[in-house]
Amino acid sequence: MLAHQQKTNFSHLFALMPQAKPQTHDLVDRLMLQTDLEHPNELELRRIEQELQKLKHHHDRDVAAEAYLLIGAIHLLHGRDKEGMNMCDQALRISPIRELRSNYSGFLSRRFYFAKAFELADDLVSKYPDDLEIIEAGCELAVMTLQLDRLDDYTEILQRLKSEIKTRAPKNQEFWKIFRSRFQERTGSLRTVLELIEVAGSVARKNHRIHQATSIDITEDGEVVILYCVDASPESAAETNAQIADAIVSQFDDPMVDLISIGCMTH
Repeated sequence: MLAHQQKTNFSHLFALMPQAKPQTHDLVDRLMLQTDLEHPNELELRRIEQELQKLKHHHDRDVAAEAYLLIGAIHLLHGRDKEGMNMCDQALRISPIRELRSNYSGFLSRRFYFAKAFELADDLVSKYPDDLEIIEAGCELAVMTLQLDRLDDYTEILQRLKSEIKTRAPKNQEFWKIFRSRFQERTGSLRTVLELIEVAGSVARKNHRIHQATSIDITEDGEVVILYCVDASPESAAETNAQIADAIVSQFDDPMVDLISIGCMTH
């Protein structure tokens, strides 16, 4: 029996540009409306992208960077991951503003690229240790990727700032203590866990249309269960889960593998 469940919808990480430039504000609103739909309007997305293309060479570098980032987001929404990440990387080269990095991290999470998403979030925490939203986003990704050492650091920062912790940090501390204890008894690493999660996400992306929800559970004996939400029949999801298991077994010879179960759940 699962001890408890934490389920997130990463749409809040897609809350684009709280300080978006006037030139992109309307486009941001229109794009956000489409991301909330199970089947976005392709004609509207194309119109948004055409308008963003015109802003890529805007004299204001922040506007140009936002245009690149939003075009990248549209690519990622369509599963064109390489093109999407190239556009988002270009946005970061154009402008250093933190909103770009925070949103890019959110985009990557939605596509189950948790390793790079966490890397971006962790870097933001180190650069902006007094920004509550950034710290809380880091907490969420630390939980999702089981980077519990960094979660401890982030939680300590929040407590220092005397903030009410409104994150997905584990609520049932006793069960997480069991996981930590089992982890410490083994020779595995938390970095291996991140790589394992990345491999599972790669298989899920290849086989299915991805939805925004991901759940993380922990059992009473300290086993962590991570489930990715995909658009698939139960039979197809079961086949993908078998492929994920094969990929993990073939690529990882680490005691940590026994502590984690990763698979897909149907939308």
